[in-house]
Amino acid sequence: LRSEGSLAAGFAQWYAAVSHVNLGHYGDADRLFRQILAETGSRQPSLTGRTMLSLGVSQVRRGNYDGASNWYRAALPDLTRAHDNQSIGFAYYLLAESLGYAGRTIASHDTSYRAIQMLSAFRGSVPLYQQLSRLAADARGDGFTHASLAIMDEVLDVATSVQLEAYES
Repeated sequence: LRSEGSLAAGFAQWYAAVSHVNLGHYGDADRLFRQILAETGSRQPSLTGRTMLSLGVSQVRRGNYDGASNWYRAALPDLTRAHDNQSIGFAYYLLAESLGYAGRTIASHDTSYRAIQMLSAFRGSVPLYQQLSRLAADARGDGFTHASLAIMDEVLDVATSVQLEAYES
């Protein structure tokens, strides 16, 4: 694909790198991600942003929460330039998660709110389902059981939408 000048080549390489992350081969994944960034530059901002998000996931899985947060923040300008609003919402979800793991609770809650704002337009999205589930767990952990239950009602609505979209595809 690359020799033919196809823009899909970068996404094919990205999927291969994501597979390495899921297998726990973080060094191999990081090398592929960095290669994508070097080859893509600013020509494909959505791919560049998603690659940065994936580098963050690779970092968070190794317990480097601050490094992950830096990658998530770095992805936002490219995703914004690409008008990739669902990925922007997902970036805020991931950022909120890494901030929470790092013990930065207030920043995590603020970022969670931004994630919900961005993802609310995507009722059938897995990232919205994940963010709402995390928010419900946080509310329950903070002793807000009624709020947690109310959020779980929303989680169930979104879960139904996610499942319906999966069947329609």
